[in-house]
Amino acid sequence: MKAKIVVVIVAVLGAGLFVGNLVLGNSLGIKLKNHLEVALQQGPYPKEISIEEVTVNPLLSKIKLKGVKLVDRKHLQEFSSLLIEVDMPYQEALRLVNSKQVEEIQSFRLKAHDLQVLSTPSKGRINISETVVDFDGQLTREDIDQLDLKFPSTKQNIILSVKDLKLTAHDLFAQLGIPQDQQALWSTVDKGVLSIEYLPNQKKLVFNDVTLQSSLFSYESEGAWEYSGDGFESAKLIAVDADTEFKLLPDKLEWGRAEKTGRFSLAKMNGSFKGNMAYDSDKKMIGTRSDNEFSFVMEDLSVRYAGRKKTEMDTKSLLLGVSLNEIVINKLLINSTIKSDELVIKDVRLESSLLNASLEGVVKLNPLNLNFSQIENAKLRVNILDSGLEGRVATIEMMMGRAFPREGNTIALNIYGSLGKPKVQGLPF
Repeated sequence: MKAKIVVVIVAVLGAGLFVGNLVLGNSLGIKLKNHLEVALQQGPYPKEISIEEVTVNPLLSKIKLKGVKLVDRKHLQEFSSLLIEVDMPYQEALRLVNSKQVEEIQSFRLKAHDLQVLSTPSKGRINISETVVDFDGQLTREDIDQLDLKFPSTKQNIILSVKDLKLTAHDLFAQLGIPQDQQALWSTVDKGVLSIEYLPNQKKLVFNDVTLQSSLFSYESEGAWEYSGDGFESAKLIAVDADTEFKLLPDKLEWGRAEKTGRFSLAKMNGSFKGNMAYDSDKKMIGTRSDNEFSFVMEDLSVRYAGRKKTEMDTKSLLLGVSLNEIVINKLLINSTIKSDELVIKDVRLESSLLNASLEGVVKLNPLNLNFSQIENAKLRVNILDSGLEGRVATIEMMMGRAFPREGNTIALNIYGSLGKPKVQGLPF
């Protein structure tokens, strides 16, 4: 008997809690909807807003805005979303409803489904299937108003992520000369993440994750910025740590118009950087705190011309004595490191339709003034492949009254001196 009574009481309490949550949520939803519509229609740049429905679940700390549409007449933009979900404590939602303006932002999570941004003048459109803003921190209106003079004193963490972003901009793609079958590569981002942590006690901004992934390229980075001062007016960047990698994904990429800008084609491009840099108060690099490594490779970059542009390039070819009708870079390779303020150029190569070249050497960096950095053991080797360019080189040698130093048929230049005024062994400059 007692068990039945307990079950009945629990059921009554549960039903009461459910009904109370529903009634309170509906009341808060109506107030919040009215508050948002009034707040956004006021201010120096009023906006037109419509919301089909706002529901609030106090127990689960959730707010849902259905059928949101915002029109910004000043900037000629329109924003809309089928559903926006906000995870926010009940007290925060209540405070937002009862306040005339937002005085404080505390931790929240916002997820927008099928977000659309429309630009009226250009008829461009951005569609994002899922947008998430995850904020963990506390910001007051005073914090925001005083950013020029003082940064917030509390730790902040924000993560912004998007999935399936698509840009519709036919006019822009036509101007860039991107072919119809490759527009999807240029206009779609599968995933984007920006995760930033602000640490005021360490005067550091930490980039935990910066990611962009699409069918066109992939980009991944993490690192940190250290600064001195307090507030944008006095803040100075004093150190940067980074670990970055990017890669072009398609086997062949084309863009540009042959008769206007030239038709470009590229087969491969990727690069990476890992290291750090330190800066002085004038934002000049003053050294590194560990080894830095940089690499870059590009293959099969070509450009060809047609119509008036080809006629223009033919004229330039006659003046220069070098064929410019179709320029091809078969490979550009750069590998270098910085160790203890010493730049080591390990492998730099250029293979093209005009010439092949390679560079290796060491540069002793002067952190206070890079122009005074000293070049040591640097050698540039050049093999001329184009007959017109070879003729130009012969003309230059005749004007100098001496030939470039050579190793067989290869021009071999030993370079020394400072970066600001480099010199070539055996030549008057």
